[in-house]
Amino acid sequence: MSAGPWCTGWYDLDGAGRRPCPGRRPAVGSRQCADCALRDQFRFVHHGHTGGYVPAALEPVLAAPHLLYLATFADGFTKVGTAAEHRRTGRIDEQGAVLASYVAATTDGRVVREAEDLVTAELDVPQHRRRAAKVAALARPAERARVRTRHAETVQQVSALLARAGLGPGLMPLDEPWTPPSDMGVLAGMPPQGSWVEYPSDLRSGGHGLLVEACAGSAVLARTRPGPDAGRYLVDLGRLTGARIVPGDVDSPETEVQEPLF
Repeated sequence: MSAGPWCTGWYDLDGAGRRPCPGRRPAVGSRQCADCALRDQFRFVHHGHTGGYVPAALEPVLAAPHLLYLATFADGFTKVGTAAEHRRTGRIDEQGAVLASYVAATTDGRVVREAEDLVTAELDVPQHRRRAAKVAALARPAERARVRTRHAETVQQVSALLARAGLGPGLMPLDEPWTPPSDMGVLAGMPPQGSWVEYPSDLRSGGHGLLVEACAGSAVLARTRPGPDAGRYLVDLGRLTGARIVPGDVDSPETEVQEPLF
């Protein structure tokens, strides 16, 4: 494996979708090289509702129907986010949440982002969470009832705020729970604390053989060898972003892991 990080390419708004980096260059700063970052006009989407520059190719994206959602993770942390209608389920599926609800819909992507900013400003619900924290939440979850209560209370507070705010045009309230995909398996059940141990080896070096049983966002629950007595680990596949992987018949390193007692 060549760990990089290498450029992951850019998003072409003219219909081609994700394009690979033409020069297969190292990433600079985040996930892109400098050239691909300049090509990627999608980066302007987060500022289009505040009067920022919007390229012509991005206008149809902002004008398309969108949804406002709340996603709650296994430790009770809740974030607010937006999803284009055509990404209605996929956007939340990739978050790694255990509970989520759509709380509003709009025909205008600018309006939904205004609503998102309002929720953050008035209710202190953040719009971002680090990937590593999402994975860690699955390894160290909060008590199930507290997570459910936290999510329900936030949904209620956001719905009341949007009703008072009168945002428009076309902002419609929703009370629609998200259905976890079947691939989440047991990870959708908010396991008791200490159920899953984080994978102890560095994915970005050496060889790793993983038998995947369930997925939640960038996290997978996997065994390093077959058999019902084999330990299961939470593995953050997001650490492989920008890495070059060589498939092969390999085994994971032998590691003794002390499972958490509390």
